[in-house]
Amino acid sequence: LHLSKAGLNVIVLPKAADNDIPGTDKAIGFDTAREIATQAIDRLHSTANATHRIMLVELLGSSSGWLTMGAGLAAGADVILIPEIPYEFDVVIDAIHRRKAAGRNFSLVAVAEKARSKELVDFMELAASKRADSIEEQEKAFERIENNYSAQTLLLARRLGEATELETHITILGSLVRGGTPTAADRLLANQLAEWSVRMAVE
Repeated sequence: LHLSKAGLNVIVLPKAADNDIPGTDKAIGFDTAREIATQAIDRLHSTANATHRIMLVELLGSSSGWLTMGAGLAAGADVILIPEIPYEFDVVIDAIHRRKAAGRNFSLVAVAEKARSKELVDFMELAASKRADSIEEQEKAFERIENNYSAQTLLLARRLGEATELETHITILGSLVRGGTPTAADRLLANQLAEWSVRMAVE
């Protein structure tokens, strides 16, 4: 920012494992993170099937569900929960009950780290509205309140276990998906963006 204000031509490249940068279709690193997350869910699939468990896989995604949605769909997760759409416990429980009734005594749940239940979001919105008047102040209050509610995946696992009588296990991939060897698609995207950035800076 300081160099740009001083007159230097600066180009900023979008790089984010969870693809949460507004105004861009695909950030550098997203394809690699999605591939690693997909492989992890694939591996957990066989364990869930063999042990008749509900396996919850928590992925990066504090404001965006791209990584969870992409890896969940690619690996065939049975339930996918993302931050953009608050979930209802009853709907998730019903989906797992229907799988049990069909003879599938295991389920894979892909959940973004900031996915929240509808009842929690409703409570936080109500609390935020009572603490502030303007919409901007309410949004800030909501963020402060939300930071007090971590470990929601743990709560979800406990409620699913109680409701379905299936053992639940949580695997938190976290920053693990940020490392490793980049996919060919990410390497090509980075090269293309770098080339065009140099051209634009020069021109």
